[in-house]
Amino acid sequence: VVGDYTGRAAAEVDKIARAILALPERIGSSKLELVERAVLHHAIEACKGNKSAAARLVGVHRKQLERKWDRLSTQPPDSEPNEPR
Repeated sequence: VVGDYTGRAAAEVDKIARAILALPERIGSSKLELVERAVLHHAIEACKGNKSAAARLVGVHRKQLERKWDRLSTQPPDSEPNEPR
């Protein structure tokens, strides 16, 4: 287990990471970008569009979340057809 998380959270993160790495090599975006897009999408959705709250949930500054979301949102979505803007 890598990172500074432990216990059940570590097992879940590792399981997700293995599943992502098992995806086909040619999926349109990098696997890391797919994960970032999904995490940001779900955080923004969970916070009902409030990007400040979503940034706190993810553990980054609001501006960092906005820059990353803007960059990822300009790429063709591979798995999330209804991403919040």
